[in-house]
Amino acid sequence: MDIEIAGISEKIIQDMIVESVEKVFKTMLSLDISFTGSASYSSDPSKPAPVCPISRDKNIVAGSVGFIGTINGVMYIYLEEALAIKLTGSFLGMTETEVTSNGHETVNDALGELTNMTVGTFKNQLCDMGYNCRLTIPSILRGNHFAVETTVSSSIVRTSYRFQTGGVPYVVDLLMKKN
Repeated sequence: MDIEIAGISEKIIQDMIVESVEKVFKTMLSLDISFTGSASYSSDPSKPAPVCPISRDKNIVAGSVGFIGTINGVMYIYLEEALAIKLTGSFLGMTETEVTSNGHETVNDALGELTNMTVGTFKNQLCDMGYNCRLTIPSILRGNHFAVETTVSSSIVRTSYRFQTGGVPYVVDLLMKKN
């Protein structure tokens, strides 16, 4: 079943997400990333979405940025800490050892900016379609046993878009209001 959000088909949203992620990886990180699939979750509590879409036995870093206006939502990006360190190094032109010796703040700042760029690229595509919105400030979560849960509502659609870079998962969770 194709879900429509504010008049935009699920397929178009998926294409916009894939384009946004690929553009940031190519332009800002000089890395390849492959889209491997997606899954949509309803707000039906009897069929809950996974609380953390990446294995909980690894340290996870998650970035989030919301968008508000004529269309509202939030995007979460989940990745293993080791990948976050690698991406930070690529983004800042540092070795992984340099990134690690600078502590979590360097990774947090870089991931916040990469999340902001990804959501900003997606938001610009929405604006081009006539859905004007603004971005919220990026936030970062860290841990291996945390959960991001949404309020159960029939007006919220959650879709997880799975990617891989170097064989490591990179997951984008998009939560949007239907109308």
